[in-house]
Amino acid sequence: RTHGMTQEEVADKLGKRRPTVTNSIRLLDLPQEIVAYIREGKMTASHGKALCGLEDKDAMLTLAERIVKRKLSVRETEAAVKREKSNKAKEKPEREDDIVSVDYNAELENKITSMTGRRVKIVSGRGRKVLQIEFADNSDLEELLEKICGTKIEM
Repeated sequence: RTHGMTQEEVADKLGKRRPTVTNSIRLLDLPQEIVAYIREGKMTASHGKALCGLEDKDAMLTLAERIVKRKLSVRETEAAVKREKSNKAKEKPEREDDIVSVDYNAELENKITSMTGRRVKIVSGRGRKVLQIEFADNSDLEELLEKICGTKIEM
């Protein structure tokens, strides 16, 4: 009970579902910097909800900064939270080369994005990396392949 009302009563008064009220209240427990990112529209409440899954405030802030800097989707954020929780469970300290790799990947993504004019993502996992390049349609794909291969590819 908060202010003499249950979450169910608040939800009824607002015309919302109780889980919506619960999630909104949980967002208020986030560090103020993250609440500010949500208010400023730099990330969504759904990003904040995913961050609530972390117990470590420093880890929340680090991931929040990455969300804003790299414009991570909510799904990518949820995956990052899951990885962080898994890493904490293993009590594996973060290696310096992992940090360098993340910065290196972000720098590469930015360079390739500016060179190709398309959104680029480097995804790491299970001992491999995948380069994702967005394209609009088949003609855009052909143009992209021509840039990458240096020659027109006949379809």
